[in-house]
Amino acid sequence: MPSSDTVSAERVIAAPAQAIFDILADPSKHSVIDGSGTVTATRTQQRLALGEAFGMSMHNRLSYKTNPIVTEFEEGRVVAWRNKGGPTWRYELFPAEGSTRVVETYDLAAMRGAALIKLIGMAKRTQQNMAKTLERLDRLVVSGAGS
Repeated sequence: MPSSDTVSAERVIAAPAQAIFDILADPSKHSVIDGSGTVTATRTQQRLALGEAFGMSMHNRLSYKTNPIVTEFEEGRVVAWRNKGGPTWRYELFPAEGSTRVVETYDLAAMRGAALIKLIGMAKRTQQNMAKTLERLDRLVVSGAGS
């Protein structure tokens, strides 16, 4: 259920949930689908798994590295991760006949500084970037280049 601490974007993609999930669970694809342009490289090649950390190189005015931990993982259905003190990024997949509804959520509930993020309008920009991410995910999975 959406709250003032979450921002979501969704898109229906004409592909099976597992094909979409396989891209989301592959850190090497994150820079390809990232609609914000901040994910520059993956420092971890293995598939995501519950409780595991994965390394990402980022750039948002400055270059930095993150090591988010996978906090939710249900094969073919949901994957989420979070940096210590940061927001949770969650993807939920809802299969439908011939397509899948993908919901991406940016959850600030446990984040330090969440009030500031909302105040400066970053959550709204993040929602716009999530829509771009889902568009890129759609193009990648439908083109077949994600496999």
